Order: sequence, then structure tokens, then C-alpha cells
Amino acid sequence: MPVAGLSMHADLLNIEVESQCCDENQHWLRGGLAKRAAGALKIGDLNSAHLLYTKALQLKPDDVLYTNRSIVQLNSNNLDEALIDVGMALDLEPTSVKAHYQKALILRRKGEFEKALQVCTSEHVKGDNEILKLADDIILDQTRLLKELKDREAANTVYEMNYQQQMQQQAAQQQNNSRSRSRSRSRRQSRSRRRN
Repeated sequence: MPVAGLSMHADLLNIEVESQCCDENQHWLRGGLAKRAAGALKIGDLNSAHLLYTKALQLKPDDVLYTNRSIVQLNSNNLDEALIDVGMALDLEPTSVKAHYQKALILRRKGEFEKALQVCTSEHVKGDNEILKLADDIILDQTRLLKELKDREAANTVYEMNYQQQMQQQAAQQQNNSRSRSRSRSRRQSRSRRRN
């Protein structure tokens, strides 16, 4: 089935591979798809990269391909799909540092900092310098977010206090105006009675 709009990769995407096809041909096709997908990802052609990785995964599931497709998903802001792909990669290869790193990145983007830090401190990635740097960055993000939330909360508190103060001032003003009108009315009635 031809894939429209991707003529640059049509030669590989349009190849139908039968299950009886020899392993050598599948291996060649899968390698070509993965290489093209990596190139498409590198230039930011996320749609092509996704299609190419998907076709390669249909030939033979592989932790590296799932991890790379999760990168495409993350860059496309499809965070749930990215997490599914990286989960598939970790199911196939639980010790993949690249997949753990990618999972931590996805969780960080989702704002799930505690889960991301758990990934960074798992047994499979202990001592990896890139993971340690990522853990530091996650902690900084979490700290920054908490500070922003506290600042917003403080600003909201000040706003609420100012609003309450304004409401009290308006109520006091209305009460004063009401007393003034009442006094004026009493004076008029008093003068009116004196005249009569």
C-alpha cells in the first residue's frame, strides 16, 4: 500500500515484506528503514521518521528502534505514545541505558519529576554520567516549578488581601453614604416639622 506524500522514502516504505521472506532481505530492509528514519529525525522530518521506524518495527521489534521512535514521539509532543514505545523498549531490553534515559526525559516533560528521578536512580543506570546530569536537571526543574508555584500562591494571597481590603473600604463607604443620607433625611424632616 503506497504511502502518499513521502516520495523520498517510497522506495522502502512501499516494499511489502511477506512473512516467508528470507531473513537477509528483512535485515537489509530493516537496516535501510532505520538509517532513513534516523536521517529524517536528524533533519526534523518527524512524520517520515515515525513512519520509517514503524515499518522497521513491523519487520522485527527491537529495543533501539522503539527507543528511537519514542524520541520522535517526544519531539512531536506525543508523550503518552512516547512512554508506550520506551516501555516496549525496556520490555525487550531492561538494561538499556538509552531507554531509561529516554523514559526519564518523557516523565520530566510530563511534569512527573518523582517518577523521572526514580528512573534515574534505578539499578540499571547507576553511575551513568548522562543519567546523573539528567537527574540534576530534573531536580532543578522541580525546584524551579515549586518556586513558581510558591510565587503564584504569594501573589494570589496579596491579590486576595487587596481585594478584601477594597471590599471592606467599599462597604465602609456605602455605610457612611447611607448614614449621611439618613442624617440628611432626618434634618429635612425636622425642618419640615418646624415649619408646620
